[in-house]
Amino acid sequence: MFSLFNPWIIVGVLGLVLSSYFYGHHQAYVEQEAEVARLNALERDKEKQMQDMVDSHAKELRKANQNAKAEVTKLQSDLSSGQLRFTARTVSTCQNTTSASGDTESRAELDPEVSQALVAITADGDNAIRQLNACIDLYNQVRSEQ
Repeated sequence: MFSLFNPWIIVGVLGLVLSSYFYGHHQAYVEQEAEVARLNALERDKEKQMQDMVDSHAKELRKANQNAKAEVTKLQSDLSSGQLRFTARTVSTCQNTTSASGDTESRAELDPEVSQALVAITADGDNAIRQLNACIDLYNQVRSEQ
């Protein structure tokens, strides 16, 4: 007759319990891996969309920088050839007796090298502003999509 305390029955029941436990553990692990894979795929799609957005903004920034560089180059060539001159308003400190109206304003022409240096400084500032604005636009667009 079979006894409940038979060692083979105890080993069989223990094996059944352990195999049920490990099977359930394995099933949970498989489900968890499937969920992680699904979430990773979603995040990869988001990352690709954001990368495409960054690429389009970078392309726009490169185009704007190229256009600005062409304008600066034309401006500097006009300055060096003498077609364009920068002048500054000056105020005379001495009273001219020939000026009956009391207008003491006069203009002074800047040296071409100084003019080119001023154009280079403003071009650098404009470039920095374009980069900052592109960064802000990209940040706001990414922030609004999340």
